[in-house]
Amino acid sequence: SIITLSGSSIFKLWTSGNRRRILDSRVESLNFLRQSIIDNNISIKRLVSASGISLYPNSKEREFLENEKTFDDSFLAEVINSWEVAANLFKNIGINVSIIRIGLVLSIKGGVLKETLMPMNFGFGIVFGHGEQWQSWIHIEDISRIFLFIMENNLDGVYNGVSNNPVKNIEFTRIISGIHRKPMIIIKIPRIFFRILFGEMHVLLFKSHKISSRKIQDEGFSFKFANLKDAIKDVIRWQFDILFNIGSTFAMGISNDYNLLLIWVKKDLKKLKNQ
Repeated sequence: SIITLSGSSIFKLWTSGNRRRILDSRVESLNFLRQSIIDNNISIKRLVSASGISLYPNSKEREFLENEKTFDDSFLAEVINSWEVAANLFKNIGINVSIIRIGLVLSIKGGVLKETLMPMNFGFGIVFGHGEQWQSWIHIEDISRIFLFIMENNLDGVYNGVSNNPVKNIEFTRIISGIHRKPMIIIKIPRIFFRILFGEMHVLLFKSHKISSRKIQDEGFSFKFANLKDAIKDVIRWQFDILFNIGSTFAMGISNDYNLLLIWVKKDLKKLKNQ
């Protein structure tokens, strides 16, 4: 089996050059992999490909399942759609395909958690706009466990990689503020500020996605971190363990969420091998 997580970071200005890199790093890497398998007659049973929940429409009311037929009209949704099409082409060469639409991965190294934590060092809890947008999050360890669960149980098709407890942005900020245990002023920052600062990429902070995890749970998967407060505490604790107990060389090798995910997958694969 192959787990593919390839993809240039989406947390950068969406210039024309960066847009091309975001798309090509996902689609062309899969095309190259598929052609290499064909050219070298490599026997592969399964491809497990990362994807994203930004494919789903923006909604504050609806909860989305994997069988949703309506997709968002954003740049990122177009990228994800092309990404999944490229992954599904592996079926044409006799390879089973599994796709995991990943939510907001809780990691200290990037994403929404990092953006939320930074201003708290100065006594401010930042809410994105009105804060009513849903955020479907998942702990870095749980998303790695979903990848392995799908491999071990030979599950085909699309699965949402999110926790079973989505929260609104304002609650997300309040929970993190409570963990800080410092006097904190919660400030709602207007959307226009982020649009000026980040350009079109700012939509990542304002899209509302309430995504269901029911399908993977119905297959027998159980979350280790279903509670947001416990998940954030563990992520922060794990980061300090890396920095102070494992060593700076290893810590410097962690560059983004997908690298962290790969570390968790490798760790769990090692556990599986030793069983």
